Amino acid sequence: MNPDLPQRVPILEYVLAVMNERDLRYQQRFDAQEEAIREYKSSSEKRLEGMNEFRGTVSDVIGKCITRDEARAQILASCSITGAAMAVIMVVIGLISFFMRK
Repeated sequence: MNPDLPQRVPILEYVLAVMNERDLRYQQRFDAQEEAIREYKSSSEKRLEGMNEFRGTVSDVIGKCITRDEARAQILASCSITGAAMAVIMVVIGLISFFMRK
């Protein structure tokens, strides 16, 4: 046999070898895709955990804040107290000025 000449292989053996090689490549490609999907799912879960933690923190902060209705009620109560105090002060000033004239 001359090493420079191609070797003769039966066609069935050649076809089977090519098919086995392609099957191996397809399997490697499939395995790589599955690994990429696993990594993506893992990173997505970590990202969602961080988002859920942030969402929980925001909910806690919002739960501790005063609502608009509560703030409005406190402001109105403060205004009425301030108005009443102002009325008392005016009466006292009026009484003082009344007694100062005499």
